[in-house]
Amino acid sequence: MFTFILPLLLAWAVIIPSVFFVFVKRIKNNLDDLHNRMKLGYFYNEYNEEGYLWEFVKIFSKEMIIIFLTFYEDQVVIKGLVVFLIIFFYGGFTIIFTPYTSKRLNFIDRLSTAICAGSICLGVLIYASF
Repeated sequence: MFTFILPLLLAWAVIIPSVFFVFVKRIKNNLDDLHNRMKLGYFYNEYNEEGYLWEFVKIFSKEMIIIFLTFYEDQVVIKGLVVFLIIFFYGGFTIIFTPYTSKRLNFIDRLSTAICAGSICLGVLIYASF
């Protein structure tokens, strides 16, 4: 089972995002080029020049959440607190870096992060009270 799952998991979670990260990093001086936007624009179109790698921060945070949700499968309170911390730090980074070109998108991302963190806290509190 591990001979099949581990290589696929490694490829899906580490190798593929790393390859795209390297591709985007290579074209950082030509992000506005039409050919580059057509090939890799999904990763950086909505972000400002300093935040063009922000999509990889989002991918990494989602991967960390999935890993901890899987690892702490039976320990709901620990799982909730770790996921809350990941979301909390992501929210802090969005406040510090303001990655989006649009102020409205920055606000929506901060708001959705706060709502998600609040939902996690409420879920953990409800679970712990019963």
